[in-house]
Amino acid sequence: DEALAIGREAMNHYLAPGPLHRATLQVITGSIRLARGEREAATASLLAARDALSLARHEDQHQLPLARLEIVYALETDGPAAAVAATARILDRFELGGSSPRYAWPVVAAGTGAVVAVRRSSRDERLRDEAAAVLERLRTVAEKLDVFGPVQRGWQLTFAAADADGERPDGERADDERADDERPDGWDLAAAAWDGLREPYQLGQALLPAAEAALARGDRGGAAERRRRAAALAAGLGARSLAEQIALLARRA
Repeated sequence: DEALAIGREAMNHYLAPGPLHRATLQVITGSIRLARGEREAATASLLAARDALSLARHEDQHQLPLARLEIVYALETDGPAAAVAATARILDRFELGGSSPRYAWPVVAAGTGAVVAVRRSSRDERLRDEAAAVLERLRTVAEKLDVFGPVQRGWQLTFAAADADGERPDGERADDERADDERPDGWDLAAAAWDGLREPYQLGQALLPAAEAALARGDRGGAAERRRRAAALAAGLGARSLAEQIALLARRA
């Protein structure tokens, strides 16, 4: 609520805000609206950001946050196939490997999340092959990106965890990962990074697959603990989509 209020105030602060200012504010508010399940408002913000940047020259700090929003919006509103297609278009459009890591890592992480969603939800071999090809392109980008500071490390760990999930058939864990494996799961590492940064939404998003991983290992207590933490964060943020995913996992557990 506070972030949305600040966004509105910032828009009203300028009598005629420039397109880059408008785009930045619309991407921020659109991301929040989408996480809260306010699709109509998120759509309006996305369209406004596109319009504001339509004639602007490329700058990573403006185009790449919008690119990430395009992917997560497609995943939320149209499903995994649309999100993978959006990721492919973004990879075609931008040279992410040569972009600022600050803005490229969130795009790479979002795209990898779209691939994982396809692997978990679709039996369509053509679509799965397309997702695998996109994942390979994202890996190539990730290999070229440096990491500066803890926030970029959080995104890198998020990518790595999703990448590992993307390699598993149908999101299943290999037998040697299921029992008596004391190595930290990639999602637990990502969650710890976001927890240290006090980023509750990213933490909640990492705790959900961390709970799924714990459940797959047979650690029902650990899964429940991670799920409860994620649910509390989602409730506090009003993140309806995340809350719904957590509730679905609870019913499956």
